[in-house]
Amino acid sequence: GKGAASHTSPVIADGVAYFCAGELAAMDAATGKELWRQPKVTHECASPVFWKNNGKPYVLCAMAGPRYACGVFCVDAANGAVLWQEKTQGEHGALAISGDTLVVRTNGGATAYRLSPQKPEQLWTTKDGGDYGGSPIIYQERVYLCGRAYSKDLVTVLDLKTGAVTLKQVGKGGACSTGIVADGKIIYVCESDYKTGRLIVFKT
Repeated sequence: GKGAASHTSPVIADGVAYFCAGELAAMDAATGKELWRQPKVTHECASPVFWKNNGKPYVLCAMAGPRYACGVFCVDAANGAVLWQEKTQGEHGALAISGDTLVVRTNGGATAYRLSPQKPEQLWTTKDGGDYGGSPIIYQERVYLCGRAYSKDLVTVLDLKTGAVTLKQVGKGGACSTGIVADGKIIYVCESDYKTGRLIVFKT
């Protein structure tokens, strides 16, 4: 099908798979039939997230446009129509969502928004914990920002409501994959100098 090589994962909800491999698109998860495509939302490194408000579904996705015109788009999950766009503080945006709170991580840091179908409201922003890769993890009212390219950062933990740093650990860090939560632990893979890979596990 159409698209581009990408580093992203699809999100599947209500029988529909949403991809951003070059352009944000929706496909029937059972048949692969394309349902819609939104050429205004372009990226090869951002996995979309699914959000419902009052029972209506939406898709949010980071966008990397020409001349580093970066931002977050909210589209109608039914037809791909763009509802709003919000500029972000850096490049390589990655998203995580909890209820109506969206956290955007870029190479410039992290920003939280309260979502609505009309427009987002910024709650806080910080330059701590930025990276080019892994998505933030939201768990038990904390935001976990794992790894950081070209640095020794292992994890930066923020308060979800305020954005205040509650913990920062350094060591042999580097760029990382998006982590997972299992058995009360954060697990992710990071690398150093594009040579050495490490499996990192720490308690929340």
